[in-house]
Amino acid sequence: ALKEGDFYGPASSVRSGQLVAVFRALEVRKSGIGVGRIAAGKAAHEYSVEHVAPQSLLNRKNASRGWGPSVKSWGVNSTSYTPVMHTLGNLALMTNAMNKWCSDKPLDEKRKALTDAGKGSRGKKAWPEMPILRVNEFLKSADRWTPIEIQQRTNALAREIIDMWQIPAI
Repeated sequence: ALKEGDFYGPASSVRSGQLVAVFRALEVRKSGIGVGRIAAGKAAHEYSVEHVAPQSLLNRKNASRGWGPSVKSWGVNSTSYTPVMHTLGNLALMTNAMNKWCSDKPLDEKRKALTDAGKGSRGKKAWPEMPILRVNEFLKSADRWTPIEIQQRTNALAREIIDMWQIPAI
């Protein structure tokens, strides 16, 4: 279920705050950062879980803009994202201010924003309150973000989650 679940789409029963809690626990485990520093909410400095590959890829009208050229150069099409769009692997933890800025920006700009000390594409400190999160470090080396990379990250996150919260045998 962790590998194939729809965790953040229209059909999901998982709430945003629940997802933030999972990603927050992963971050605490990876970096030791205090849980209180990663609060879920709607304020600019609070956190939400958002898509790396934007949902706009699934809209035929928008598929040629934004990520469209990259997706084409990676040898996939926008419809190939349908099965992985809302899986854990395509999600990142970020502040609402960062999410507003990142929105549908291309992968290289999102990567820089999420992994470069909170600096936007022009070097501005757009979200100085956000530390670099280790749960987002997968993007540091991502030069493409295809369904294959999304599935690989989903598998890695699923292993971490199962390791952290082992389900007791009944």
